[in-house]
Amino acid sequence: MLRRSIRVSSLTGGYGGGQLGGYQRSLGGPGATINFGKEVGPPMYRGPPQPPMSPMEPVTPQDFNPHVDWFEFPKEIFDPRYPFTREECIRSKDEYFFSDPDELAQKYGVRITLPPTAVYYIAYMFWVAYVSWELWSLYRAMGGHPSYYHWEHIIMSGPHCPSVTEDEVYLDTWIAPFLRQRDFKFDAFWQWKPVVKEGAKNPWAVPVKRRDPSEWRHLTSAY
Repeated sequence: MLRRSIRVSSLTGGYGGGQLGGYQRSLGGPGATINFGKEVGPPMYRGPPQPPMSPMEPVTPQDFNPHVDWFEFPKEIFDPRYPFTREECIRSKDEYFFSDPDELAQKYGVRITLPPTAVYYIAYMFWVAYVSWELWSLYRAMGGHPSYYHWEHIIMSGPHCPSVTEDEVYLDTWIAPFLRQRDFKFDAFWQWKPVVKEGAKNPWAVPVKRRDPSEWRHLTSAY
């Protein structure tokens, strides 16, 4: 691989020249040759990896996070509770997920049956709710179900459905004034009592026994 070299001869002057010159003299004087590929000297002389010699050669990037197995760490730095690497854990989990219990039992000689736990029952309840919701949605999407308008027509067309007569419309407007008082305005015509036909009777009227007011007049008045 091609090694580029540089001559450090013009870096002795200026700021920090004495220290840099002392480093050059320790390397062999102002005409010393420093190779970027070698880790010698301070980091300011360590350059990036060199380009490939031919365009067909791939550029290998710098690996700042090298893979170190768990057993290569000192016990004072890393003492794993689970002595397997990440790749081993992923491969074993994939094998357990994508394999049948019979295949695992034939391969390892151990058959694993998970006991039902609280999480299992909660997940099963969620699954039952989801399936029930889907089935009910499919049933409702079939069509042909009676709606409110069908029930309304059935009830109102029955023989025992009460009807409102013309007299009751006038009497209700006169007796229940909250429909007029909701959007109250000082309208002289709107304040008038609605016209009531002569001899109008309310078939739903509550029977009231008429009594002489003189019986309780002394209770409601000072005179």
